[in-house]
Amino acid sequence: MSYLTKKLDYKKIILNTKDANVVNSDKTVFTFDTLKPINVKEVSFLKFDMIAGYVLPANIDKLFEIKVDGVDYNRACYYNSDKNGMPTIAYHSLNGKSSTHIGNIALELVPQDISSIKLIIKDENSQGLDVNEDLIVSLIIEQIPEHY
Repeated sequence: MSYLTKKLDYKKIILNTKDANVVNSDKTVFTFDTLKPINVKEVSFLKFDMIAGYVLPANIDKLFEIKVDGVDYNRACYYNSDKNGMPTIAYHSLNGKSSTHIGNIALELVPQDISSIKLIIKDENSQGLDVNEDLIVSLIIEQIPEHY
């Protein structure tokens, strides 16, 4: 017996906060609105992959909350207890000790063309990045297998 497997669509998006087209004054909202359109043809997962970047040594232990906006997702499959409405995709610190990928939980994206993504990055005190700090956030869009 043999099986034919369908190749699933997989895309990686790397967003550097210093390349954002629009940044608010307190460096909490980063809008990337000149992306090459990302076509999501089938229902897919949006997952947090990794974070890297530069923060001041005094801020290395800060825990950053990362939210995403500008993508259409199945709201019936996501719950957020902070009453904000924008989905949280990760809590992460650059010290290598304090990070929480909301691992197996991912946003279920509906078919769409994504040409703009907004990242909202805040620390525990709802403060943004300092003037000289920049983060690189990597996201993955992975097609959901049909038997899921």
